[in-house]
Amino acid sequence: MPKEQSASYPPLVRVERLTDKDEARIVLVDPATVDESANDDGETVSNYEYYTAYRPWRDTLTDDVAANTVSWLDMLKTEDAAQEATRARSIRDKLLSETDYLVAIDYPIPDKSRSAVIAYRQALRDITDQDGFPYSIQWPDKPDIPKGGDTLYVVIEEMTGEG
Repeated sequence: MPKEQSASYPPLVRVERLTDKDEARIVLVDPATVDESANDDGETVSNYEYYTAYRPWRDTLTDDVAANTVSWLDMLKTEDAAQEATRARSIRDKLLSETDYLVAIDYPIPDKSRSAVIAYRQALRDITDQDGFPYSIQWPDKPDIPKGGDTLYVVIEEMTGEG
């Protein structure tokens, strides 16, 4: 959900035909988010959230959007949330794939580190359950894992009790 600030109250509906295309850009401001305040120079500015969509152009589009602004706004909010959720899941999936090898049963990693990785991976899977998802995500911290020869030494130490 993009946010913007302007020196004047924003238009709630804007439909623009894109040059050389049979496409239109529709920009809708969520009136519930408009907040006027003073900036550092004492000037009144408007802060607000807006949603943008691209649709095929038709001569009645501007009138259709203006007559059904609430429905259009709901539709654009739903589309925006779905796009943000897809982006977040893509990031989550990449982070999971970066730790796949660490949970392989035959990978030499200390039990304490394996448990930390498993907890991290579960926290990644749980991001979709967070309040504010997909716009506000508290990403878990990746645990520190010993690298290379250090890992093998720690595993041998754990297995033999020597060290």
